[in-house]
Amino acid sequence: MAEVCIRMDVGSHKDLCEDAVLVGRKIYDAGFYNLDVDLPCVFAVADGVGGNPGARDASRFVLRRLAELCRPGLSPEDLVSLMLTVDSELIDHASFIEGKESMATTVTLVIVEEDRAVSAQVGNTRLLEIRDGKFRQITHDQTARQILLDAGNYAGARDYGDAELLGFMGGGSVEGIAYLKVAELWKGSDRPDQLLLSSDGIHDHVDPSRFGTIYAASSAFPRRMFNFIFNEAVKNLSSDDKSLVLIRL
Repeated sequence: MAEVCIRMDVGSHKDLCEDAVLVGRKIYDAGFYNLDVDLPCVFAVADGVGGNPGARDASRFVLRRLAELCRPGLSPEDLVSLMLTVDSELIDHASFIEGKESMATTVTLVIVEEDRAVSAQVGNTRLLEIRDGKFRQITHDQTARQILLDAGNYAGARDYGDAELLGFMGGGSVEGIAYLKVAELWKGSDRPDQLLLSSDGIHDHVDPSRFGTIYAASSAFPRRMFNFIFNEAVKNLSSDDKSLVLIRL
């Protein structure tokens, strides 16, 4: 059993949310939700790439297929194959929709079982773990800026915004899925206390160190904690869709 808290807000310049959240077989849209779910379960956040028409369609298409295909016991190799299949299906689906052939989405997912978990990531949605109140980022943003920072090219990184994505699903070609990262997170009893999934509308505008501070002050009250984090993102000029999923294991 896991307790799941979800909050999703529509960006200030949008009518509809291009983010989507998957828990089990259900896809969630903007709002606040508090759920109890049985394990095994799949959790995911998809962020439709806003520069491409069909961003909302892309995020929901991918999560629908993941809900149908993900199952307990998938090895990392199985999950790679599954993600490549869904990417191919999205490209094929988009090719028949005039004006939306390049629809794309980022996605980060984790399949949690009682004694193991595997994850997959394409893009810059994030997965973090929480152990004893301490946060650790599991995924690594697949952006031009981040790759330059990793290489120590800080001057070059300044020329790129956080939106310069390299990893994504769809986009009319297999270019983005080449950055897919799949990993086994844990096996046996060494699992974290909690997991956190977020879209870039949150983590591009809230410093990671602030998550720990806010968590320490309000973790017993998820709605209040989410309010603090979302308000800080807006204060720091986030106008994008914002999604946060807290999974208490």
